[in-house]
Amino acid sequence: MFCIHCGNKVLKDTRFCSKCGEAVNTNSSQEPPKKPKPEETTSVAKRPPAARRISGLILVNIFLSIIAAFIFSSNDPQLKNSAGSILIIFLAFINIWLLVELLRVFFKSFVKFIRLSIKRPVVGIGLIAVVAALTLTLNWAIGDYNYKQIKPNLGLVQDNLAEAFVAKSVGDAIKNGKSAPYSIQKVGQNTQTVSGNLALIKSPSRLNDYKLAAGDWVDEIVTFSKEQKNWDALAQDPGPFTLKLTNGQAQSLLKESAEKIASLKDYGDDAIARGDREAMRYVAAKLQVQNHWLEGIDQSQDPSFFSLGINPVYALGRKIPVGTLKRRNPCISKTVCADNIKRITQGVYRSALGYMVGEKDANGSWDNTWKDAAPLIEASGFSTGGTGITQGDEEKPKYPPAVQAFISNCGAKGGTIGGTGTVKERMPTTEDGRTCKYQGGACWDMLTYSGSRYMGGNPGCPEQGLLPKITVPTEKPTTNPPNNNGNNPPVVPRVTSWDGVYNINANVGCNVPGIWSSGLLPSATRITVKGNRVYDAQGGSYPINSSGQARMVININFSGASIQAVQTYAFYQSGGQAQVKGNITVSGGGSVEGQSFSLNCSGSYSGQRVSS
Repeated sequence: MFCIHCGNKVLKDTRFCSKCGEAVNTNSSQEPPKKPKPEETTSVAKRPPAARRISGLILVNIFLSIIAAFIFSSNDPQLKNSAGSILIIFLAFINIWLLVELLRVFFKSFVKFIRLSIKRPVVGIGLIAVVAALTLTLNWAIGDYNYKQIKPNLGLVQDNLAEAFVAKSVGDAIKNGKSAPYSIQKVGQNTQTVSGNLALIKSPSRLNDYKLAAGDWVDEIVTFSKEQKNWDALAQDPGPFTLKLTNGQAQSLLKESAEKIASLKDYGDDAIARGDREAMRYVAAKLQVQNHWLEGIDQSQDPSFFSLGINPVYALGRKIPVGTLKRRNPCISKTVCADNIKRITQGVYRSALGYMVGEKDANGSWDNTWKDAAPLIEASGFSTGGTGITQGDEEKPKYPPAVQAFISNCGAKGGTIGGTGTVKERMPTTEDGRTCKYQGGACWDMLTYSGSRYMGGNPGCPEQGLLPKITVPTEKPTTNPPNNNGNNPPVVPRVTSWDGVYNINANVGCNVPGIWSSGLLPSATRITVKGNRVYDAQGGSYPINSSGQARMVININFSGASIQAVQTYAFYQSGGQAQVKGNITVSGGGSVEGQSFSLNCSGSYSGQRVSS
């Protein structure tokens, strides 16, 4: 029997509880009284479930982010400083809270998983296997995606790097007292343009260090060309860079590099047949580009597991820790590996350099080097036309296979090769070549003398190998506040003034040998802007539109010759300073003193305002 007051057990027939002293009801139940449940006696507020808390925090985060976007897009600085600062504090608090909640859920789930694995090992092993499979699949997918992003940008980076190698070879010739196509100042201008081009290219993460290494080296060439001393201290190439590749990816890129090297035989043959040493300069430069790239493939790191990790970047000084890069020597056949290809490439480069500087028996050296390169050609799968170039009769010249294929392809699409007036924009090279005009001249397809392929033209024409389009930021129009009568005055756009003097560096090449002079250009080294109009040397002016763009067209006619010069302008702000970029073309032809000629020059330029 139990006391109804305190629940103490008492003997039968006892009238008073020995513990609390209260009278005992002898008719009460023999079971102990039930203790009241906590929820029946007290009212405690429950926390909402974790999923509901996390969902609420995410919604609040989104809502506050939308408000922040409106505030920071406002033109009112006071609103940005006051409301913006408060909103940032709230967003930080919400995000920290959200992070804590996510960590709480993670640790609870992890503890439950451990307990489940102990009680039911089969279930635990199965869950681990599923998570591992998903992780491996995600890892492979991201790694494969990162690798595939290399290819679309690699060609553009290497085209610009070839321009830098060409400029370096010209600087070497000048410093050694040999003939050169242009001055050391032009070397600096050309490499300055290459530096700007590289900055325009958006490279994927795996290619970042390669592009940074190229950019650093190009900037060094610019500096050395301005100082005009200690040229011998300039590095011969951009130096080492980091690259992440699996074994299969390294082999694939190695094979593609071998194909590019093998393809240069046709264009070297063509240059020798035409006696074009400048074309061979580009062939030599492309061999140097591939040799440097082969070093990167050979010393690439296997990302193995978690290829989604961020690449270490050692550019800007090129101080790569000792032991970071190790030789892998991937192969594309049993007898052709990275070290074989590098050795063959260096031999071909030396023979190309020999022809370029006029060494005796350079033609024979070129052919003999390619005989030694037979294993590389076979392993790459690239088909060449045999050793040496075959010349037919004068009426029907025979070209190397790659050149003949381009000519045949041009004819198949109804195009013609040669002529004047083709405007080429966003070109990453100053090299000339064969241009196919088709679709009534609206589209063009160009094969440079060293084998680079570029396409462009009017909107709708296929594009290949061109630099990214320059996007110019435009300023939004502002409105005046309403007056006292409540009426809004007309919208008055805020016009940016581009007035001032701009110093520019142009990178332009022409199809006529020996014409490299910037004096051909409408605006060669300086641009003057007054009243938002660009002025040429003859006093003509051209308006700059609200997007910061302008176009100058100058027509020159004399003694049966007609030449047109076109220069486009794109003004923009960068780092608080007015900048300008654009493209230049000079084209025309005619007959002077009984001699017919055609002239085609194209290139790009960049510069900045030096005075207002």
